Amino acid sequence: MKKLLVGLMAGLLMLCFSGMVSASALIYDRGLPTANLNNAAGSDRSNVAWGFGYDPDYRYIAGDDFMIGSSGDYLVDTLRVWTTSSATSFWFGEAGSTFTQYTPASSQVTYSNGENYQGSSGNYLNLYQLDISLNQVLTGGTTYQFFLDGSVPSFIHSSNAALSGSPQDGSDNLMLWAAVEISTGMLSYGDTWDSHGNGWDKASDANIQVFGSAVPEPTTMLLFGLGILGLAGMSRKKTA
Repeated sequence: MKKLLVGLMAGLLMLCFSGMVSASALIYDRGLPTANLNNAAGSDRSNVAWGFGYDPDYRYIAGDDFMIGSSGDYLVDTLRVWTTSSATSFWFGEAGSTFTQYTPASSQVTYSNGENYQGSSGNYLNLYQLDISLNQVLTGGTTYQFFLDGSVPSFIHSSNAALSGSPQDGSDNLMLWAAVEISTGMLSYGDTWDSHGNGWDKASDANIQVFGSAVPEPTTMLLFGLGILGLAGMSRKKTA
């Protein structure tokens, strides 16, 4: 009976712990803009797609960074970005560390008002949502970087925070670039860059959303576990 009770309590503890960390939600929002869209010649346009060219040795790719909160751990299941290219891959990693390449799931979407993306010539292009299945624990207060790779140029969707209309978490008016060596497929981090004056009349940040949940602190789980065990002890006394 004692072993059965302990087993049930352990199962209950693991079930409660699983429930506390598995409810995925939008925890970082620098998503698609909702205002001042398109109109290639308009000075108030908020949205733009960035991509670079290549040389005989490297293809150059655009990206950005983000930081979730200032402390704690987060179980992140999905990263979401957007592009005007249909076939792409995605590099991700902690700043200053090794980057991993992922293959995202792609689906065609439109803006919140139902429009597609208008290119600089005035023509309309398809917009694609890319969902990257990450399933990693990320640390709050840590800078993570990402880059969109694939066909040259591979365009990552970006916007100007002041004109976007939608939440733009972590906007700093800077983006990133990196180089992928064509012969080896390895990524080398480049540096930050400002789109203002580099072919665009305003600063940009790459749009990204992060989905996941906060991981309970060890102390919280310890107290929770002690509470469960305390209930088990009370139950034994009542049935003795």
